[in-house]
Amino acid sequence: IWMGGEPFPNSCNTSLIEYDGAAKPAYYRLMEAFAPIHPSAAYDRLSYKTGDTFRARLHLAAQEGTRPAQLQYRVMDMRGNVLEGKTLPVSRSGMAAEITFTVGEYDANVFFLLLNATDESGSTYAAQYTFPVAAAGEKPLQPLLHLQQAALTLRPTDDGCTLENTGTTAAVGVFVLGETEEGRTVNLAPNYLTVFPGEKKMLRFLNPPEDRVA
Repeated sequence: IWMGGEPFPNSCNTSLIEYDGAAKPAYYRLMEAFAPIHPSAAYDRLSYKTGDTFRARLHLAAQEGTRPAQLQYRVMDMRGNVLEGKTLPVSRSGMAAEITFTVGEYDANVFFLLLNATDESGSTYAAQYTFPVAAAGEKPLQPLLHLQQAALTLRPTDDGCTLENTGTTAAVGVFVLGETEEGRTVNLAPNYLTVFPGEKKMLRFLNPPEDRVA
C-alpha cells in the first residue's frame, strides 16, 4: 500500500517520502527488496523468551541474469558478539536454509539476525532483523523501549558521511537526515541502521545537495 511522496503535511500517511522530502524507513526497506539480490528470513514470531527455540527459513531472491554465490547468516548480541553463524553456497533463487537455535540470555534482552548475500562479482546485499526477548508477564516488544545508550560519531565526507559506533553497545534504529543551509532535506543511504560497537558505516547522498549541508 506504500505510495510515493506526501502532497501536504500529515501526521499519519502511507507515503514513502514525507512532505519535506525526507525518505521514511520503509523507503530503505524497499530499496533492499528491489536490489538485484535480496536475502530474507521467514519466521513465525516477533519476540521470544529465554529457552524458546528460534526457527527461520532463509530465502534468496535474485533478478534474472544475476548469479548469487553465497549467503551468510549471523546471530549477534548488543555487544557485537557472533552467537551463531554460517556461510552457505547458493547458485539460484529460492530457499537457501532453515536455521534453529535456543534463545539465551542477552544484554538488553535483544538479539539480531543478519543476512549477507554476495554475487559472483563480490557485490554484497544485506538484510537485518531485530528480536526482543521478553521475560514472563512483560509486553513482548517492551525491551526495545529500554535499550542501552550508544555512542556514535558522525563525520562529513564529500559525498555523504561516515557513521561510527565508538561505544560498547549497539545503536538500534539509527536514522540520519541531512539539511542544507537553505533548509532543504538531504537523504542518505543506507539508512535506518543498527550499528554495532566498533562498526563504521558509509552513508552517501541520494539527492546530492546543490548548496552546503549544514
